[in-house]
Amino acid sequence: MRRRVGAFFLFAFFAAPCRWLPPTLPAIKTTRNNTVPTCVTPGRLLAYLESRNPHLDPRFHAISSEYMRLGETLGVRWDYAFYQMLLETGSPSFRDGNRSGDVKPAQNNFAGLGATGRGAHGESFKDIATGVRAHLEHLLLYAGERVDNPVADRTRKIQEWGVLTDWHKGFARPVTFGDLAAKWAPARAPIVA
Repeated sequence: MRRRVGAFFLFAFFAAPCRWLPPTLPAIKTTRNNTVPTCVTPGRLLAYLESRNPHLDPRFHAISSEYMRLGETLGVRWDYAFYQMLLETGSPSFRDGNRSGDVKPAQNNFAGLGATGRGAHGESFKDIATGVRAHLEHLLLYAGERVDNPVADRTRKIQEWGVLTDWHKGFARPVTFGDLAAKWAPARAPIVA
């Protein structure tokens, strides 16, 4: 994952069609006091996405709804996860500037899971909903939750290896998207997201 994650989240909220801005980046997991603002809707997120990618493949028109549906089911701040997806996929053009990214659109990999650079394409998921679920489950893992039967092999491996165990011990509070920005690609051999 690119190291610009923290800066992108801040930019994304300044550019979002909502006047609500948090003083710090929120916890990954939702709680009674950490909810997606009511002004953030799948329609607004789609409009924002289309403003960043006017040539959006029509198959991605429901992606913001999938983030909301699955994010609410899993208890993840799906609004921030959506912005992370924008960064990882180039709004999903799956391009990095003028060059194609390592992950291809047909992979439905919205978090770069297993894409380690230099042409390593990472994991593939059967459809958009499964790819969104893989992303959100990976976020839950980073938040300190155990994920039973994760859809992503990368999530399963990081969980089995205990890569994040010591990192989680350093928190006396919920893990935030700000914390995530500094840790998304843990080092254990060449592991990325």
